[in-house]
Amino acid sequence: AIKCYKDFYPSKSPGHFDQTLISAFTYDLMETIKNSCLFTDNWWFVSHFVDLCHQADQLASHDIEEHMKLREFLILDYADTLMADESLWPLAIDYYDSCRSTGKVRLELSLERIALTTETIAIKVYDIALKRNMRSLCRSICRSMSKLWLQKGKMSAALVWAVKTDDASVCSYIATEMMREFVKNDRESNSYFEDNEVISTLGPKLVICEALAFVAKYCE
Repeated sequence: AIKCYKDFYPSKSPGHFDQTLISAFTYDLMETIKNSCLFTDNWWFVSHFVDLCHQADQLASHDIEEHMKLREFLILDYADTLMADESLWPLAIDYYDSCRSTGKVRLELSLERIALTTETIAIKVYDIALKRNMRSLCRSICRSMSKLWLQKGKMSAALVWAVKTDDASVCSYIATEMMREFVKNDRESNSYFEDNEVISTLGPKLVICEALAFVAKYCE
Protein backbone atom coordinates (compact mmCIF):
# COMPACT_ATOMS: atom_id res chain seq x y z
CA ALA A 1 0.00 0.00 0.00
CA ILE A 2 2.83 2.41 0.83
CA LYS A 3 4.65 1.58 -2.39
CA CYS A 4 1.50 2.22 -4.46
CA TYR A 5 1.00 5.58 -2.78
CA LYS A 6 4.59 6.65 -3.45
CA ASP A 7 4.28 5.54 -7.07
CA PHE A 8 1.24 7.75 -7.61
CA TYR A 9 2.29 10.64 -5.33
CA PRO A 10 6.10 10.59 -5.16
CA SER A 11 6.42 14.14 -3.80
CA LYS A 12 3.37 14.24 -1.57
CA SER A 13 3.13 13.14 2.06
CA PRO A 14 0.06 11.04 2.90
CA GLY A 15 -2.75 12.84 4.72
CA HIS A 16 -4.81 11.39 7.57
CA PHE A 17 -7.26 9.73 5.20
CA ASP A 18 -4.44 8.19 3.17
CA GLN A 19 -2.72 7.02 6.33
CA THR A 20 -5.97 5.40 7.44
CA LEU A 21 -6.19 3.42 4.21
CA ILE A 22 -2.52 2.44 4.35
CA SER A 23 -2.82 1.19 7.93
CA ALA A 24 -5.99 -0.72 6.98
CA PHE A 25 -4.25 -2.43 4.05
CA THR A 26 -1.35 -3.38 6.32
CA TYR A 27 -3.79 -4.84 8.91
CA ASP A 28 -2.65 -2.42 11.61
CA LEU A 29 -6.01 -2.06 13.37
CA MET A 30 -4.91 0.26 16.19
CA GLU A 31 -3.20 2.62 13.75
CA THR A 32 -6.34 2.55 11.58
CA ILE A 33 -8.44 3.59 14.56
CA LYS A 34 -6.04 6.39 15.49
CA ASN A 35 -6.00 7.80 11.97
CA SER A 36 -9.78 7.50 11.70
CA CYS A 37 -10.07 9.86 14.65
CA LEU A 38 -8.00 12.45 12.80
CA PHE A 39 -9.40 12.57 9.28
CA THR A 40 -13.04 13.29 10.23
CA ASP A 41 -14.57 16.20 12.14
CA ASN A 42 -16.92 14.00 14.18
CA TRP A 43 -17.02 10.61 15.85
CA TRP A 44 -19.52 8.94 13.50
CA PHE A 45 -17.09 6.91 11.38
CA VAL A 46 -14.65 5.81 14.04
CA SER A 47 -17.33 4.92 16.61
CA HIS A 48 -19.21 2.72 14.12
CA PHE A 49 -15.99 1.23 12.76
CA VAL A 50 -14.77 0.26 16.23
CA ASP A 51 -18.18 -1.14 17.11
CA LEU A 52 -18.16 -3.30 13.98
CA CYS A 53 -14.69 -4.54 14.90
CA HIS A 54 -15.95 -5.34 18.39
CA GLN A 55 -18.97 -7.24 17.04
CA ALA A 56 -16.63 -9.23 14.79
CA ASP A 57 -14.34 -9.93 17.76
CA GLN A 58 -11.45 -8.20 15.99
CA LEU A 59 -10.47 -5.86 18.82
CA ALA A 60 -9.68 -8.74 21.15
CA SER A 61 -7.99 -10.84 18.46
CA HIS A 62 -5.63 -7.94 17.67
CA ASP A 63 -4.64 -7.73 21.35
CA ILE A 64 -5.83 -4.13 21.73
CA GLU A 65 -5.61 -3.26 25.41
CA GLU A 66 -8.79 -2.19 27.18
CA HIS A 67 -10.73 -2.65 23.94
CA MET A 68 -14.10 -2.55 25.72
CA LYS A 69 -13.27 0.80 27.29
CA LEU A 70 -12.06 2.08 23.91
CA ARG A 71 -15.36 1.08 22.27
CA GLU A 72 -17.47 2.70 24.97
CA PHE A 73 -15.36 5.86 24.98
CA LEU A 74 -15.87 6.42 21.25
CA ILE A 75 -19.56 5.51 21.21
CA LEU A 76 -20.37 7.66 24.23
CA ASP A 77 -18.52 10.64 22.75
CA TYR A 78 -20.57 10.29 19.58
CA ALA A 79 -23.76 9.96 21.65
CA ASP A 80 -22.86 13.17 23.50
CA THR A 81 -22.47 14.90 20.14
CA LEU A 82 -25.96 13.80 19.09
CA MET A 83 -27.36 14.80 22.46
CA ALA A 84 -26.18 18.37 21.94
CA ASP A 85 -28.44 18.69 18.89
CA GLU A 86 -32.04 19.54 19.83
CA SER A 87 -33.43 17.64 16.83
CA LEU A 88 -31.10 14.61 16.87
CA TRP A 89 -30.86 13.86 20.59
CA PRO A 90 -33.47 11.03 20.56
CA LEU A 91 -31.11 9.09 18.26
CA ALA A 92 -28.46 9.07 20.97
CA ILE A 93 -30.47 6.87 23.34
CA ASP A 94 -29.63 3.58 21.63
CA TYR A 95 -25.93 4.47 21.64
CA TYR A 96 -25.97 5.05 25.40
CA ASP A 97 -27.91 1.81 25.92
CA SER A 98 -25.29 -0.16 24.00
CA CYS A 99 -22.62 0.76 26.57
CA ARG A 100 -23.33 -1.42 29.58
CA SER A 101 -20.55 -0.10 31.79
CA THR A 102 -21.19 3.65 31.94
CA GLY A 103 -23.89 4.26 29.33
CA LYS A 104 -26.79 4.57 31.77
CA VAL A 105 -24.95 7.08 33.97
CA ARG A 106 -23.94 9.22 30.98
CA LEU A 107 -27.48 9.06 29.59
CA GLU A 108 -29.00 10.23 32.88
CA LEU A 109 -26.57 13.16 33.08
CA SER A 110 -27.41 14.11 29.49
CA LEU A 111 -31.17 13.88 30.04
CA GLU A 112 -30.89 16.19 33.05
CA ARG A 113 -29.55 18.92 30.77
CA ILE A 114 -32.45 18.84 28.31
CA ALA A 115 -34.66 21.91 28.59
CA LEU A 116 -38.28 20.85 29.21
CA THR A 117 -39.71 23.60 27.06
CA THR A 118 -42.80 21.69 25.91
CA GLU A 119 -45.10 18.98 27.24
CA THR A 120 -44.04 16.69 24.36
CA ILE A 121 -40.35 16.93 25.24
CA ALA A 122 -41.08 16.42 28.94
CA ILE A 123 -43.15 13.29 28.26
CA LYS A 124 -40.45 11.88 25.97
CA VAL A 125 -37.67 12.45 28.50
CA TYR A 126 -39.82 11.09 31.33
CA ASP A 127 -40.66 7.92 29.39
CA ILE A 128 -36.97 7.33 28.61
CA ALA A 129 -36.03 7.78 32.27
CA LEU A 130 -38.92 5.64 33.54
CA LYS A 131 -38.06 2.77 31.20
CA ARG A 132 -34.52 2.74 32.60
CA ASN A 133 -35.60 3.04 36.23
CA MET A 134 -34.06 6.51 36.73
CA ARG A 135 -36.27 7.33 39.70
CA SER A 136 -34.51 10.48 40.83
CA LEU A 137 -34.68 11.98 37.35
CA CYS A 138 -38.36 11.02 37.02
CA ARG A 139 -39.17 12.83 40.27
CA SER A 140 -37.23 15.87 39.15
CA ILE A 141 -39.06 16.03 35.80
CA CYS A 142 -42.46 15.66 37.44
CA ARG A 143 -41.76 18.37 40.00
CA SER A 144 -40.46 20.73 37.32
CA MET A 145 -43.52 20.21 35.14
CA SER A 146 -45.91 20.51 38.09
CA LYS A 147 -44.28 23.80 39.04
CA LEU A 148 -44.46 25.02 35.44
CA TRP A 149 -48.19 24.29 35.14
CA LEU A 150 -48.93 25.78 38.57
CA GLN A 151 -47.25 29.00 37.49
CA LYS A 152 -49.58 29.03 34.48
CA GLY A 153 -52.59 28.38 36.69
CA LYS A 154 -53.23 24.93 35.19
CA MET A 155 -53.76 22.88 38.33
CA SER A 156 -55.16 19.81 36.60
CA ALA A 157 -52.07 19.52 34.38
CA ALA A 158 -49.86 20.06 37.42
CA LEU A 159 -51.66 17.29 39.30
CA VAL A 160 -51.24 14.83 36.41
CA TRP A 161 -47.47 15.24 36.66
CA ALA A 162 -47.41 15.11 40.46
CA VAL A 163 -49.23 11.77 40.69
CA LYS A 164 -46.81 10.10 38.26
CA THR A 165 -44.25 9.70 41.04
CA ASP A 166 -46.66 9.59 44.01
CA ASP A 167 -45.36 12.94 45.26
CA ALA A 168 -47.59 13.37 48.31
CA SER A 169 -46.40 16.85 49.26
CA VAL A 170 -46.97 18.32 45.79
CA CYS A 171 -50.29 16.50 45.35
CA SER A 172 -51.47 17.80 48.71
CA TYR A 173 -50.51 21.35 47.78
CA ILE A 174 -52.29 21.15 44.42
CA ALA A 175 -55.44 19.58 45.89
CA THR A 176 -55.58 22.30 48.56
CA GLU A 177 -55.14 24.99 45.90
CA MET A 178 -57.94 23.43 43.86
CA MET A 179 -60.36 23.70 46.76
CA ARG A 180 -59.17 27.17 47.70
CA GLU A 181 -59.69 28.36 44.13
CA PHE A 182 -63.13 26.81 44.05
CA VAL A 183 -64.16 28.53 47.29
CA LYS A 184 -62.60 31.85 46.30
CA ASN A 185 -64.70 31.99 43.18
CA ASP A 186 -67.77 31.65 45.43
CA ARG A 187 -69.36 28.88 43.39
CA GLU A 188 -72.64 27.29 44.41
CA SER A 189 -72.47 23.84 45.94
CA ASN A 190 -74.13 22.28 42.90
CA SER A 191 -71.77 23.94 40.44
CA TYR A 192 -69.48 21.87 38.25
CA PHE A 193 -66.00 21.32 39.66
CA GLU A 194 -63.77 22.13 36.67
CA ASP A 195 -61.02 19.67 37.68
CA ASN A 196 -63.48 16.79 38.08
CA GLU A 197 -62.49 15.11 34.80
CA VAL A 198 -58.86 14.77 35.84
CA ILE A 199 -59.73 13.73 39.39
CA SER A 200 -62.05 10.99 38.11
CA THR A 201 -59.22 9.37 36.10
CA LEU A 202 -56.73 9.04 38.95
CA GLY A 203 -58.16 5.84 40.43
CA PRO A 204 -55.86 4.33 43.13
CA LYS A 205 -53.67 7.45 43.00
CA LEU A 206 -56.35 9.30 44.98
CA VAL A 207 -55.02 7.85 48.24
CA ILE A 208 -51.60 9.48 47.82
CA CYS A 209 -52.61 12.15 50.33
CA GLU A 210 -55.63 13.12 52.44
CA ALA A 211 -56.20 16.39 50.61
CA LEU A 212 -56.50 14.64 47.27
CA ALA A 213 -58.82 12.00 48.71
CA PHE A 214 -60.99 14.81 50.13
CA VAL A 215 -61.20 16.53 46.74
CA ALA A 216 -62.19 13.23 45.11
CA LYS A 217 -64.99 12.73 47.65
CA TYR A 218 -66.13 16.30 47.09
CA CYS A 219 -66.32 15.67 43.35
CA GLU A 220 -68.50 12.63 43.97
